[in-house]
Amino acid sequence: MYRIAIIGCGRVGLSLALTFLNKGQKVDLYSRSSSDPLNRVKVLPLVGAKHIECDILFLAVKDDAIEILAKNLYSLVDSSALVGHLSGAFGSSLLIPFFGEKRSFSAHPLYSFPPTRRARPLEQGVLVMVEAKHNETKKHVASLFENTGFDVGFIEEKDKALYHASAVLCANLPCALVYEASRLFERCGVPEATKRAFLLLQSVIANHIAEPGAQSLTGPLVRRDIQAIERNIKALKNKDESLALIYVSLSLKLADILNKAHIIEEEEWKKLREVLKNQ
Repeated sequence: MYRIAIIGCGRVGLSLALTFLNKGQKVDLYSRSSSDPLNRVKVLPLVGAKHIECDILFLAVKDDAIEILAKNLYSLVDSSALVGHLSGAFGSSLLIPFFGEKRSFSAHPLYSFPPTRRARPLEQGVLVMVEAKHNETKKHVASLFENTGFDVGFIEEKDKALYHASAVLCANLPCALVYEASRLFERCGVPEATKRAFLLLQSVIANHIAEPGAQSLTGPLVRRDIQAIERNIKALKNKDESLALIYVSLSLKLADILNKAHIIEEEEWKKLREVLKNQ
């Protein structure tokens, strides 16, 4: 069992603390000012701390605060402790100047954390991508997460920016589309438009979790329903030209995916692309 310290009581820090505590780990949670809204975890003040006793220290702070915090913590942490941050975009190089290669790592949970007022222990099987220069460090960090019920993958630092951009593409940016769709739903009289839009997306996600792959897709592209596609684009152009452009751009991408999955045959795929490009 590891002695764990976490600095940062935001969404990620608090949820991880609750998860580790739920599995019987010893956890000290530090923060400059925040606390657990439901008082489930005692939060220790970081200001004035003389020593942080731990085997593994997690910096659960914003990316632009990692280096400054690491510099200030250097003298407070046990010289044998592993120190990692939880950024998806940056690697352990941010910490190496202060803690060396053998002690530094980064670990990013591929998960959308709830607000602190709804923070909870994470469910089994959440994926954490671990990065470190030193193999023994990777093993120790992976062991902690695996013993706590996480799945673990490994990533090289050079790939982290692309990995994080991919996470943003699938987790953050679709929300922009859903909010725009809910705005249009409202204009069409759909009750509880935002809720209904996200429930629709949730049903799509459920289909893909049950059966991953393009065969779980539905909609006018899958049906090769050209008249419906043309009507969709015309309706969007009448309300918001930028959304019509997004519709066409993403439809071209989706058509290519369906073609590669052999759901749309070559001639149908070419016809769909021609129709979309002419809109």
